[in-house]
Order: sequence, then C-alpha cells, then structure tokens
Amino acid sequence: MLNRWLAGAIAVAAFALVARPTAGQTPVPPCPAGAQVPPDRLEFTEDPDTSPTQSVAATHPVALFIGVDGASLTSVTDPAIQIAGPPGLALTREPQYDDTTHLKVDFTPTVPGPLTFTATWTQLAQPGGSSCTASVSATVAVTAPTPARASRQLGYTVDHRPGKAGRTNEFTLSARVISDPRHGDRSPIRVAVRAVASMRRPPAGTPATTVTLDPLNIPRVGARASSRLVRVRAGPYADEPFIYEFKVGVLAYPPHGRGRARRGVEIAVSQRSKTLATFRFVTSCSAPIGGLQCTPLPKEAPRP
Repeated sequence: MLNRWLAGAIAVAAFALVARPTAGQTPVPPCPAGAQVPPDRLEFTEDPDTSPTQSVAATHPVALFIGVDGASLTSVTDPAIQIAGPPGLALTREPQYDDTTHLKVDFTPTVPGPLTFTATWTQLAQPGGSSCTASVSATVAVTAPTPARASRQLGYTVDHRPGKAGRTNEFTLSARVISDPRHGDRSPIRVAVRAVASMRRPPAGTPATTVTLDPLNIPRVGARASSRLVRVRAGPYADEPFIYEFKVGVLAYPPHGRGRARRGVEIAVSQRSKTLATFRFVTSCSAPIGGLQCTPLPKEAPRP
C-alpha cells in the first residue's frame, strides 16, 4: 500500500513540475502599434516565372519569399521567422543568404482557392527595449490549371527488343502530351496499354501495362513498365520541359521469322479523371531478311 501511495505522489509531483511554466516559456507579448518592422520582401513567385504574382495555377510549384530588416531582430535571442500555412499543405522552408531573417517557403497547391500564410517573428519593441512578437499575413489566389492536351497522331518506328529474335522485332508507337508552361496541369499523366496477338481491338478485360509520369518528379531514366508483348517508356520530349513523350513498343516478330504476327493495340492517355486521348491500331507484321515490316501503318505515319 505504501509503495502504491508513494508512486502516486511521485506522479503528481512530476505532473506539477511539467505543467508549471518556466521563465523561458513566458509568451512574448505582441508588438505595440507602430512598433512592428515591415517586411522588406513579401511576395509569391510561380515556377517557371520568377516575377512576383498574386495568382498561381494549381499543381505548379510556388515560392513565398519573406525578409525582415535584420537590424531590428539580431538583438533578440531567436530572430528566426516562422511560417504557418493552410492545414494539410506541405511546406519546405529554406533560409536565404545564410540569414534566418530571410526565408523562402516552397509549396505546391493541388486545388483552386485562396491560400493564406502567416509569418511571425520576435523583434525589439524599440532600440534597447523589450522583445515583442510581430506577424504579417499574405494570400495567394490559386486558379484551376489548364488540362494538358495529347497529340492526335501516333509516331511509328521499328526497334529491337534485347533478348528477342529478329534484327528488328517490335514496332514502337509514340504519343506526346503538351502542357501549357504558364497554366498547364502538372498532375501525373497515366498511359494504359492493352495488346493482343490478333488484328482486333483488345477486349476491355485484357490486362493493361501502365505507366504514370509525374511531371514534377521525373526519374532520370523516365518511367517504364513492360509485359510479354508490351514495353512502355515515358519522359520529357527532347529538351522541351513541358512536352512529354510516351513510347509503346509492341513485340511483333513472327515465330521463327516466318509467316505473319498480327497485333491489336489500344493506348489510353489520361490525367486526373480526364481522358486526353485513346489510340487504337491493328496491324500484321512479317520479317523479310530478319527485319520487321508491318502493314498497315498508323494514319499519316512515315514509313520507317
């Protein structure tokens, strides 16, 4: 019984010690009227532009820059600026000029609507005076992004899939997706490919080979996926930062290089819940002298 009473007394004493505020925990009062130092920079910029803006597109990376004259802050113990954003929005903070009184905050809005940020810092109420807390708010308007658009024409080449018979053994269909640099939607783009070994449209139940390309986080080698008949590769097109290319290779070498290999392919390109394009292609391929020849070709595609 004594041990149980002693344990309870210790717990109550420990709670009292934790709950009792220390001198260092005393809240710093707000700055009196007219004492707050105004920021020397408080502005938003939107990638890829670096000009100040009050309106940005959803899915675009945005930066908030704030700076306060350090002379009024360096006399306090902790002059760092603190930023509070909307609940659920991920923020990345980066001090500027090796100075905690200048801060860059990166974020990517996902939906339209206003976003308000509040910056707080501790400064002196007057030279040689006591510390006080200052704050300022800034709001940026987030607009709906413009959906990306897909090319209406398929590119066509023949290629060699390593480890498979034939000098050239697959045909490659390519489609491009174009995003407006200023307002385009930069949410992930998904391509789903279905292929069958016959000259007909693949049934809806045919397993799809899918690739999702995130324009804001593209791997160095792009995004890739493969299956028995299909391999899909996705990435930026050439050096164009807002054009993305999806290449679909379909294995079509006839058995032992004789006869014909028939293929039916469906390619669906989408972003969010919107279908950007659906391509359907059927062809029959032979392999004269070890190389692949398919007919028909996609409409308006040049012969390789």
